[in-house]
Amino acid sequence: MQIDSVDSAAIRAFVSRDFMDLLIRVGLIAFVTILCVRIFAPFTVLLLWALILAVALYPLHRSLATRLVGRQGWAASEPPAVD
Repeated sequence: MQIDSVDSAAIRAFVSRDFMDLLIRVGLIAFVTILCVRIFAPFTVLLLWALILAVALYPLHRSLATRLVGRQGWAASEPPAVD
């Protein structure tokens, strides 16, 4: 009888409220991660090209901002239309 009560207590301690909270949190984090990956999957090629262009054009942006006396906003925007 003594051994059964010890095993029962150990099982109850293992499957405690804290352990169930941990499982629920890990499950929710996994669910949200999988959902985000599925949502952003169609845009991975577009994001990769955006990263490539941003890295490739950064030196041009820096030199243009230097010519415009450090005005980053002007260097990043399109030039005004000439009529």
